[in-house]
Amino acid sequence: MHAPRLYITMAAATLCLGTSLVWAQGGQDDGIGLFTAVQGAVSVAHQGAASPLPVNIHDEVLFKDIIETRNESRTKAFFNDDSILTVGENSRVEINEYLYAPDQNMRRTVVKLVQGTLRALVSKIFTESGSKFEIHTPSSVAAARGTYFVVWVENGVTGVVNIGNSGRVDFTSEGQTVTLDPGTYSVAVTGQAPAQPLVHGLGPSGGDSAVRAEKEKNPHASVLVSARNAIEDTVLRDTPKHERARDALGAAGIPVLPTPVVSVTPAGYYFGNGPGGGGLPGLTGTAPGLSGGGPPGLSGGGPPGLSGSLVPAIISGAVSNSNGHGH
Repeated sequence: MHAPRLYITMAAATLCLGTSLVWAQGGQDDGIGLFTAVQGAVSVAHQGAASPLPVNIHDEVLFKDIIETRNESRTKAFFNDDSILTVGENSRVEINEYLYAPDQNMRRTVVKLVQGTLRALVSKIFTESGSKFEIHTPSSVAAARGTYFVVWVENGVTGVVNIGNSGRVDFTSEGQTVTLDPGTYSVAVTGQAPAQPLVHGLGPSGGDSAVRAEKEKNPHASVLVSARNAIEDTVLRDTPKHERARDALGAAGIPVLPTPVVSVTPAGYYFGNGPGGGGLPGLTGTAPGLSGGGPPGLSGGGPPGLSGSLVPAIISGAVSNSNGHGH
């Protein structure tokens, strides 16, 4: 009697999650994030594309993307679930799994770091069963629970350093798991369990504790140097989007007056001293703007200070002065 109830429950759960799962795993053209910074030569290969494309600021990140950086190059991507990935130089990263269902309190992300360095900021914790944020390397898995950490792969060694102020990273290799609390790090050689976590004394931008360890002949100095290098290799500021000055003012709610277009030599202007006396050039005839529908500001509805009787007064004064000097 219990079997049918179990089947109905599972079917209902599938219906609830169906839309999100299709969106995350079947809709490869749906954007799951944006590239917010690019330095140097960075490329992305979209699933089914003939060849990789260069990455530009504000390009979309798609499901199943493969991101690669060259020497002295790096990039940063901001994802829909508010997580951030920064890819260091000479790295290859694959987006293998992505599910984001905020209404169901679920996020499932699996990223593979084939080589190089990768920094991840996982600011939110999702409590629904099945939620996870993992970075896989060829031999290990780093699973984050609301923290800030860096993973690197170098010469058959995977390293993980927790640079956050809270949360933890579960680091697994060869079926053995160690927990990295804030301020600790660990490494795992391919085919071996992770080393016991040690305090690193490094900040989000690196630090000099690795240098001190070398001077003090610390047996862990070389690993600490690798951790510091991985941290420094994944420091990258977001690139702001350039805006025109008038666009920035408009976004700030500051009104911007339209720029009036005034012809340099409009029809009807007369240059020189013509019949009727030596008038100021441009004040004879029926030039647009001197009476009636000319450009804004010369009569009627222009900016404050140029409408009404002010313009005629200026013109009258200019004519008087010109006539006075002309004779």
